[in-house]
Amino acid sequence: MKIKQTNLSVFNKQSWEKANRQLLAKMLQEFMYEHIIAPKELQKQGEISTYQWEDHRGITYTYQAKQRLFDSFSVLPESIKLTSKTSTPTFSEALQLLISLSEDKGMSSSTAGHLAKEYFHTLIADVHLQNRKSADELADMDYAELEGEMTGHPWITYNKGRIGFGYDDYLRFAPEQKQK
Repeated sequence: MKIKQTNLSVFNKQSWEKANRQLLAKMLQEFMYEHIIAPKELQKQGEISTYQWEDHRGITYTYQAKQRLFDSFSVLPESIKLTSKTSTPTFSEALQLLISLSEDKGMSSSTAGHLAKEYFHTLIADVHLQNRKSADELADMDYAELEGEMTGHPWITYNKGRIGFGYDDYLRFAPEQKQK
């Protein structure tokens, strides 16, 4: 998708924030699993632990997660809190995490820029994917219908970048748009 061709007026603040929160949770859980971040476990109550990770600029990510099989985690999106010693992210908490990691891990500017574009496109697609069908409704669908309900890879965090797609291409050809 070309960002300049994306019509953001189709989105509202609530859907954008929900997509951001879900993507941020997915990023945190995957980056914990891959040992890209090593948060401190602050406390554990039953199956849920509270974790905290701070980047080099003083932005602190505090959140709750359940440990899953194979050393993976499930971060509870509603539990995520960002605090900062200097400022609060205003555009995208998910992209803020990418910026933090790009600086902390010495990522090149071109790689960080490319990933930011991929994440932005994933967020746009995630907004379109909200309010989908229930599990019972999905169970009764044939393969072609079910393909249109897919939300992307369960672990790859930038899974809907669709390099080269304009927004019009996204609306015409992305499986979740259910076009012929």
